[in-house]
Amino acid sequence: MLATQPARDTQCAALLLSGAEALRRVLHHAQPASIRPICERALAALREQLGADQLASIWQAGQNTSLGAIVTAALDHASGY
Repeated sequence: MLATQPARDTQCAALLLSGAEALRRVLHHAQPASIRPICERALAALREQLGADQLASIWQAGQNTSLGAIVTAALDHASGY
């Protein structure tokens, strides 16, 4: 279980970032310039850890998943600690 936890953390982070981007798009709210570099660094780290194909797959899932489902997944993930 412990060996797979970092991978689950990384996948959950990618899903949350994708969901946040999808929500901003629906609300017509641009990503604040102050957090853009942070998000770009996070995405680069996720791409390195997951690989481009897996990140793209998780990103697409986040774009097509309801906000409620993403929040539920994050809460379920957090309760696993």
